[in-house]
Amino acid sequence: MATKIDQSNSSVRGDQVAGDKNIINIEITKELAPAIDPIRIYGTGAIDEDTDNTILLRKLKDGEFNKNSIDMAIRCKAEYLKTQIEYNKTEEGRGFLKDIQQNLLTIINTKYISQMNEGETLKTSLTDIADEFTRVVNKYRDVIHIDESFVEGMLYMATSECALNWKIEGEDDEI
Repeated sequence: MATKIDQSNSSVRGDQVAGDKNIINIEITKELAPAIDPIRIYGTGAIDEDTDNTILLRKLKDGEFNKNSIDMAIRCKAEYLKTQIEYNKTEEGRGFLKDIQQNLLTIINTKYISQMNEGETLKTSLTDIADEFTRVVNKYRDVIHIDESFVEGMLYMATSECALNWKIEGEDDEI
């Protein structure tokens, strides 16, 4: 089918002008590279320095989490810690845990935190972040047994370790 389009100065006339075109949006996603062996080597793998969840509670409240969500975060963190104890028994297990945590934090920082402005909370992206859990699980599925709940617990553990804030603060003048 031949189309005739006439263009002169600032006007265009013809069969395919503006609204006549079909636009298709395609989203291209890239899977995470599969894990084979841990690439990070860490010492003893300290379990939890925020045993009373003070830091976790403060950060989640700053991030405007409600009480039910905070309670669930504490339970997820506790379940994660039970599994972490087992994996920390070997150097390979500790390495995988650190690899997983580093990959999770990198994804969250790159896709979400870096796009946020001062005063915004990460909670608004939590549904999308939860979708990332599956990508992390799939990356490690052939080398370590984890699931999305484990990764969520790891996220709250990282919060307790001050590796993740749920509210974006302004820049500090004293750098």
